[in-house]
Amino acid sequence: MDKILQYLKKHGESLDADINEAVGISLDTAHTYLSDFASEGVIMTYQSTRFQDGKKIEGIRCRLSGFVPRMVLMCLKKENSGVSCFFDQTAKATRMIAPNMTTPAVA
Repeated sequence: MDKILQYLKKHGESLDADINEAVGISLDTAHTYLSDFASEGVIMTYQSTRFQDGKKIEGIRCRLSGFVPRMVLMCLKKENSGVSCFFDQTAKATRMIAPNMTTPAVA
């Protein structure tokens, strides 16, 4: 289902429950598609356990295989132009700083 792949491309790594809700399909149907995509190598998945407000939430985290966000590609292309890039662990985002920028751009 193309909607799932488009969602992952737009939102990056996501939980299966978020994907099925956003795409408008049942969780069982989402698991079928995600399993097929993973076996084809289109996406990567792993089991995830997290706690939110003391509640245990288990699911499958998914991301596109080999997908490099646009900002990272821009950083790589501008490597020799004075642009510096770094991964901000707190924000979980790639940031790019050009010589004339006062605020970092976020991927």
